[in-house]
Amino acid sequence: MNTINPELKKKIILSDSSIQIFLSLISKEMGRIMFIAPNYEDSINLKNRIKLFDPCVDVLVFPEFDCSFFLNISPTKEVLFRRIKTLHNLISSKERRIIFICPIKALISKTIPINKFKKNKLIIKNYSKNIYQNIRTFLAENNYEFVEIVRNIGEYSVRGQIIDIFSPAEDHPIRILFNLDDIESLNFFDRHSQNNINKIDKYILLAATEIIFDNESIRTFRELFRKYKFKDKKEFYN
Repeated sequence: MNTINPELKKKIILSDSSIQIFLSLISKEMGRIMFIAPNYEDSINLKNRIKLFDPCVDVLVFPEFDCSFFLNISPTKEVLFRRIKTLHNLISSKERRIIFICPIKALISKTIPINKFKKNKLIIKNYSKNIYQNIRTFLAENNYEFVEIVRNIGEYSVRGQIIDIFSPAEDHPIRILFNLDDIESLNFFDRHSQNNINKIDKYILLAATEIIFDNESIRTFRELFRKYKFKDKKEFYN
């Protein structure tokens, strides 16, 4: 991301109707820029206005969590998956021009470190050898939900030599046919009809959430949580 030179002491007054024009012009000059919005709804509205004015620029919106921390509830899966996909698109995009829109609440909450995010990724390639156990281990360690039929992001199922997976990085779920530990074919499939769509060469698996339940994360949580004086800790921690 680039930042505007603070030495350029120019006062710019923008109306709501001109922000998309300003951001489009700045992105043409600076490439990748970030804009902080009041909330997620305003972020989506701004994204739509930018795309209407400048369809060629890549606009990414990073949503905030839809619940407060230290409550006995979790963010909805939809929000978790949108955040993961946005981070993936931001890091992996080859587009020169990106406008990254971030609600202020999303800005002040921590997310997964970039080195850990990159580490928790698995690229599945067609005809790969001895990869069956690697995939199963990745799914177990990265919060994928085991189901009978895959219909939603973050789910996987196993039926004999077939594994179905829906990664947050992809628009369609994948069906992997194995020959023992080797991949025999990769296919996108329709999550509603469950029919194969077309063959593909590779598929990207990301962690299903930003919270990675590895030994380091669990140990850090336990150490830090003891320092806070919460009532009814049993609801959160054993």
